[in-house]
Amino acid sequence: MSNTQNSGNNDEIDLGQLVQLLGNFFKKVLIGFFGLLHFFKKKALILIGVVIFGILAGLAWDHFSPKKTYLQEIIIEPNYNSTAY
Repeated sequence: MSNTQNSGNNDEIDLGQLVQLLGNFFKKVLIGFFGLLHFFKKKALILIGVVIFGILAGLAWDHFSPKKTYLQEIIIEPNYNSTAY
């Protein structure tokens, strides 16, 4: 009798490996999240400057662009020559 397992015929899931895979996944997600926070911290002045420039450019565009008026018409037409709408 042999005490070794045949891994080709084994349909069971090893919970230890599953927990390890999930732990590695969440570890990579956290490392990515902290990397993103580090990027924003490093580039904070540039990002704030770009946001302020975008707000000022949008306000200037709105102020100096000609105002357009749009005419809206609603046409209701009965179907099949009836009076029910």
